Amino acid sequence: MQIFGNVVRGLAGALELHEERHRVISENLANVETPGYRARDLAFHDALENAFAGEGPAAARRAETVLDTSTPVKLDGNSVDLDLETTRLADNAFRMVALSRILAKKYAGMKETIDGLK
Repeated sequence: MQIFGNVVRGLAGALELHEERHRVISENLANVETPGYRARDLAFHDALENAFAGEGPAAARRAETVLDTSTPVKLDGNSVDLDLETTRLADNAFRMVALSRILAKKYAGMKETIDGLK
């Protein structure tokens, strides 16, 4: 018997994906001055679709880290754009907070339903 539906599992998977993306963006920021370092990101959209297709958090564990080709490579071979990465980090954090709140509301609704059965 499955206690949680695809929506709750998908939300949990999306939250884990954003957590993983936060780690990748943080690594980019840590290497902003490392010669030859290439910025990375997650193959996010495919993994997000898989999370809501029933895989849930397992999709985050299989998310592929890919080179980010959206920024030019500087003379030292580094492709990290500090402004872009800090913007991505803030956006990602905002999405994590939103997902956490939605998931908390889902759990509160389940608890309310269970309490009503007593």
